[in-house]
Order: sequence, then structure tokens, then C-alpha cells
Amino acid sequence: MRKHLIALFGATLLATGCLPTDDGNDQADGQPPVNTDGDILPDGSADATPPPTDAAPPTDAGPTPTDGAPPADGGAPSDGAVPTDGAPPTDAAAPTDGAPSTDGAPTADAAPPADGGLAPDAAPAECPAGQAKDACGVCGGDGAATWYADVDRDGLGDARIAVEACAQPANFVANSDDAEPECATNDTDACGICAGPGELFWFADQDEDGRGDPDMRLVGCAPPRGFVANDDDAEPLCATNDTDICGVCAGAGLRLFYPDGDGDGLGADAESVEACEAPDGFVDNNDDPEPLCATNDTDDCGRCGGPGRVEAWIDQDGDGLGDPAQRVEVCSLEPGLVRNGDDPEPECRTNDTDLCGVCGGDDGGADCNGTCGGTAGFDGCGRCVGGDTGLEPAEVDRDGDGIPDLCDDCPDRPVEQRVIIQWTEVPPYTQQGQAPHGPYTFQLVLWPNGEFTFLYEVVEPFGATNTVGYQFNAEDGQALGIDTEFVVDQRRVHWLLGENGVEVDYARQEPFIDIRNLGEDQQLGDDASSEFQLPFPFPFGGATFDRIFISSNGFVSFAPIPGAGYQNGLLPDAQYGPSIFPFWDDLNPSASGAVHAFVATPACENDCNGDLGGFAYFDQCGVCVGGNTGQQPSEDVDCNGDCNGTAFINGCGQCVGGNTGVDPEEAPECAPDLLVVEDYLANTLQIDYYNAQDPCLITERCIGALGQRKLLRFGTRIANLGTADLQLGRPQQGVDHWIFDECHNHFHYEAYASYDLYDVAAGETLPIGAKAGFAVIDIGVHDPALAPNGCQGYNSQNQGISVGCQDTYSRSLNCQWVDITDVQDGVYELVVTTNPDRLIPELDYTNNAARVRIQLTGDTVEVLP
Repeated sequence: MRKHLIALFGATLLATGCLPTDDGNDQADGQPPVNTDGDILPDGSADATPPPTDAAPPTDAGPTPTDGAPPADGGAPSDGAVPTDGAPPTDAAAPTDGAPSTDGAPTADAAPPADGGLAPDAAPAECPAGQAKDACGVCGGDGAATWYADVDRDGLGDARIAVEACAQPANFVANSDDAEPECATNDTDACGICAGPGELFWFADQDEDGRGDPDMRLVGCAPPRGFVANDDDAEPLCATNDTDICGVCAGAGLRLFYPDGDGDGLGADAESVEACEAPDGFVDNNDDPEPLCATNDTDDCGRCGGPGRVEAWIDQDGDGLGDPAQRVEVCSLEPGLVRNGDDPEPECRTNDTDLCGVCGGDDGGADCNGTCGGTAGFDGCGRCVGGDTGLEPAEVDRDGDGIPDLCDDCPDRPVEQRVIIQWTEVPPYTQQGQAPHGPYTFQLVLWPNGEFTFLYEVVEPFGATNTVGYQFNAEDGQALGIDTEFVVDQRRVHWLLGENGVEVDYARQEPFIDIRNLGEDQQLGDDASSEFQLPFPFPFGGATFDRIFISSNGFVSFAPIPGAGYQNGLLPDAQYGPSIFPFWDDLNPSASGAVHAFVATPACENDCNGDLGGFAYFDQCGVCVGGNTGQQPSEDVDCNGDCNGTAFINGCGQCVGGNTGVDPEEAPECAPDLLVVEDYLANTLQIDYYNAQDPCLITERCIGALGQRKLLRFGTRIANLGTADLQLGRPQQGVDHWIFDECHNHFHYEAYASYDLYDVAAGETLPIGAKAGFAVIDIGVHDPALAPNGCQGYNSQNQGISVGCQDTYSRSLNCQWVDITDVQDGVYELVVTTNPDRLIPELDYTNNAARVRIQLTGDTVEVLP
């Protein structure tokens, strides 16, 4: 019986998809091997055999011959010749390439079938009854089995790659249990690496020296930019790791500094010191040619910065004016020399030689009218009459008392002229939380003979820190009270001229003549002063003065007042020259009250109170007040000046209603109007680099990240042009819009301003701006017309901006910038907006933003038109 060797090996792929290309190894880079030869096995398998050149199936499968031979079209030819398609001959003759011989014994070089299947070993030509051959030629067999590729050689198969075969192909297994087909150890880490270490610690390399900061680490699969795998940096902020003794990276260590005794920036060799930074009074050079002269130009008189010899003139008459005909050059002014040659009358001290040729004119034979040889004289009332005066003397004396009837009631001692300065209902500056006190009403009276009087009318409730007294100069003065209730106990204090100079007289009871409706309003704001001309020469401290300077803070000076003059203290005070202090404290007339000055000149007639030469007067309600009446002007006068009127001051400080003609309901709206000053913004732009280490800057949205940042700095100035103050009040927890900054432990007014950078080319606002919170206070006057009396003085305790005033934030402050670290060069618009969310009611929101177009180029910023 002839045996037929029939190749029974067949395969069916159960999963589709090409395998990735490999370099010829069984497994590379954790990927499955490639099958490039068309069989079912990966390249490099031990049993892989290339397919025959003509392995296409027959075009039409005809019926199988009864003798088991293949079909005529595609099977072996009936004559046993080898067909061209590679089918075995029908007579099963042994092929020349090692096919089995006709007796069933294989030849020595017998090879397995080319398709990789295993032929049955001497299987019978026919199966027992009831059994059929399976696809593998096995009687009663189950056919081909399913095998799964074991790419990573771990004995577990990949369910995605399966074949059906009669025998197990190389690198295939009978299970599909491989959870990680490309990882032999089945433990791919969180980073996707087979048998990998997982996420690692990476350490910040802030100074870019290749070493990581052990205190700044992140966990990840790969190092972020600026991070390394080691934590070996002993000095994380010093790339050279050689911080010197002064804490400077790669620094030179201690340096030599020299004393700068004269403050000119040049040091002297003596007493040099070694230090990291220059101590106070020391510099880093020893170049001072004149250590005791800051300007290094000592003149020939031995004076630093001196003018050398100066011109002087001889003052013959001691009037402070030099004789223009007697000029000299001297190093210093000796007695009898002055710096001017302005004396019109070098031999007359008073420079008023009269028509009679007498200096001073009193002894030259002139009459009371100043006419040499004149006939004018004084009448019974002390008037200069007759002569050239054009006045007739009073001669009628009906009652025979020796006094002309015109001045029949003149007192024995004529009432003297005086100057009265009155602070009326002026409040003090009050700290937040301080008990209310004041306002205060008091006077200073100056008499022609050099005496002066303090009169205190309203001083309770008392709580001031006032100073009471006077000083002639920085060495000579006297204080009656400092931070005491002296004025409560002594309502009248007169300073008279005694044998030992100025002495205190508490017995003299001068009347308080209220001059609030008589005197000249000095229009004083907070910490201000005004000049007032005296009607008579006032002798004080050995000199004579014809003018005074009136301070809003309760004193007068005979020289211009330096600074604000609100910090009172001990007397004498070297800051001030000759001065008189009836009630020196930090007073504020701009809040309420007023300061008046009045020249009281008595007349030879009775006032409304019946006092000759008195100063009582009728107020607007027809009541006799002031003078010796003891009555104050009626308080029933409204803000329009009408007695018993109904006009009143509204919340904007406007007098409305009554006879004003302004309906309170139609008065202009009362609200602030905030303006961002564009010129200040444009003039303060600057590029800066900043090594940010404070995490609070990120919390407050000032920067995008820590480390070196590129900043566009600028100043912000916000003014109030409205009809009412911006009043934000006292910052506190739980009040709308106030937030407490945990980083810096203070309050901010939330969203007071926003900073944005608009990309002109892209037509969009960059996502780098932020809303900023600030402390909102008065910094200075913006519009004097709106703030004629200055600012109210809002501060960190009571925040806001007065009408006409402004708040300024300089570019040197933290967060006064936009972080442009990641911004490309180009044209942008910087936009600063106040009240961006309109949380504050305003008259006008259209002026709340300022825009400045700029060109950013590298490290420069240019303002464009």
C-alpha cells in the first residue's frame, strides 16, 4: 500500500496588526518580534522555514479521487508526474529532496514539510469506522490548537497575537495570561519602564552648577527643567559654592573701609576697619585730601567751603545798614560791620531825619503833625489838631469838666490798641481709637509795649498734648505747661515786662473779645501758616518786629515757620526762632473751625454794650455780642449767613436749602471720582530683574514662579476729582472688600487696581496681569482748586483719599510691576485700572484706566506715541 505524505500544517491569525520592525534579535526594546517571511512565526524562530515559491491554493477545488490522490486541478497528475504547483505525485515516489521512500522509510536527509506542520507518522490510509481525520491528519483528533506569542519569553502568552497550528510553534505558548506582554518581569513601573525604579526624587539646581538643593525637591519620572538627580549642593544659591565670610557667592571676603568724618564720600587713612559692608560713616576709599571739610575747598580764612574774604561795610549808627562809602574785606563780621552798604543816612539810626534835620524828628522843633516850626497840637482827647492838620480842636465843654464834649467820656487811661489772634473751635488730630476731645477756642493778644496775653475760652473736654510758653531764641525760653491741663485751671495768663524780663501775671483779667466775625480769616489748612502785618512795632527779646507768622497749630512766630510745626515739645526748641505758644498742639483747622486775626483799635465812642472804645457788636441776629458782653455770636445763623435760617451743609460740604437757591434734592451728586494719572505711569516705566524667593509673591499673584524674574516696573498714582472723599474707613476682618494678607500680616483693600498687558499684534490681553490690593491714603494734593485747604489726612488707620488729593505707589514697592519673564519682544499696552470691578460708587468710571503703549526690546522699554 502506498503511503501519501500530506502536509497538514495550517494557521489562522486570531489577532490583527503589524508587529514593529526589529533589528533581527528575538526581542528588542521590550517589543514583540517581527514576522517578515510570511509564515506564522516570528523571525529568528528555530523552526521557521520559508514558504514554497508557489504556495497559492488551487483555483477550483475539485472532488478528491477515490484513491486519496489530490484533485486533478491543483493536485498530483494522474500519471504521478510532479505538478508545477509543488503537490506530491500520485504514486508517492520518493522525491529527490528527501521525501519518504515508497516503503515508508525516510531517507537520510528527510526534512519536515515546508509549511512547518508535522506529517502523521505512518498513519493508516483509512481511519477506523466512526472516526474521521482532523485537519492535522489524526483520526478522531481535535484539529489544530491555538497558540499565543510569548514575545518577552516569560512563559505567558500575549492574547493579542495568536495562531492555530497542529504543533506548538517556537516562541508561542498555550496560554494567554501575559498581563504585560512586553515586560518579562511583569512589573512595569509608574513611568512605563519594565522593571523600572518608578518615580524618583529630583532636586532644584537654582544656581545651575549641576548640584541639587536637598531642601527643594520634586518627585517625577524625568527631571523638570532646572532640576538634577543629586542633592549634593551645599550652597544652593552659589554656583561656585564658595560663599565668602560676608555671605557673597564668589565674594572677596572682608574689605577695608575708611572713616568719612565730613560726609563727602571720601575716606581718611586713620582708623580703617575690615568689614563686609561699610559701617555708618565709613567708605571704601582713602582719597580725602581734607578730612574735616566735606567740600574740600577750605578758603584762605580757614573755612570749609567758605567764600574767602567777603565784603563788609561799617555801620556807624548801629541800625544794621552799612555806610556805602566805608567798604572793607574781612574773614568774619566783627562788631560794627555789616554785609550791606544800604544806609541812606549813615549817621541816623532810625533813618528818618525830619524836616528840621533832627534824626528821629522828636527834638527838631516839629509839631505833632511833623511840621518843623508848625503849630499843630493835641486836644483834650489826644488828637493832633490845628496847624497843617486840617482838623479843628474840640473846644466845646458844656459840663465844665475840662474835657471837650466830643470825647467827654474818654477814660483816664486811654484804651490801648492791640492785635488779637483767635483759634475758634479748632479740633486736634485724633488717633484711631483715641477718646474724642476738643475742639478748642483760645486767643493770643499782643500789646504795643511787648506784653502779651493768653485767653482760653473753650478747652474742655480736654485731651491735648499742648505746650504753653514762649522763647526768644533756641537758648532762652519758658514753658508754663507741657502735656498738662494747665489751660483748664488758668483761663487768663498775662505776660508783663518786669525787672527780670518777661514775668507771668495771673491776676490781670483781660476780657475775651470774640473776633470770629470781626477778624480776618487766615484760611489755614492742616499744618499751615500765614503771614500777618502788625500795626505797630512789637518789641520781643531785644528786637522789634513788624510782622508775625500764624501757625494752624496754636502758636505764632516772628520768623517764617519751618516744616509743618505740629510736633510740640520742650521749650526752647531749636527748630524755631522767637515765638509765642499759647496752645501748641497738632491742630487741624481744615477739619473744622477757623483762625482769625484782628487789629483792635479803640474809638472815642461807646460800643453796643455801652463801653467807650469797646468792641462789642451786633451779630446777624441783632444781638449785641463780643466785647465785654460775655455773649458769643448767635449759633442760629445758618451756613448761608441767615439768622434762624434753614440752610445746611450736606455730605459733600455744600451749603444747600434755606435761602441758598440750591434745592437739597437737586444738589450735585455727592461721590468720589477716581483717576489713574497716565503721565506718572508713563514716566516711571523701567525693566528690572529680580531673584524672587518669597512664596507670598506667588500667593499675591505678583510673579509666575520663584527664581530670577524679568519685571516691568512702574508707579501708580490715583487721584480723587469727585465731590466727596473716598472713605474706606478702618480696615478690619469681616468688612466688605478688606482682606487680611496672611503673608505680610496686614490688610489690603481688595481689587483696588488691576494691572494688565495687552498684546497689540495678537489683539489680546496676556494672562499675566493681576488685581492688586493696597492701603489707600492721602499722599499729597493733586488739584489745589479742589483742595484749597490741603488733604484731610487719611492714613493706614482711617483709609481714603480726600477730594483733590492723590495716593501714590512708587515703582520700588513690591508688586508694582508686571512679570514679563515669558513675554516676547514687541508692542504692548500697559493698562492700569482703578476700581476695576466698580465696587466703589463713583461719579464717572470712564477715567478709571490709564493706557501707555510701549515697545519691549530686550532689556529696554520705550514709550510710544
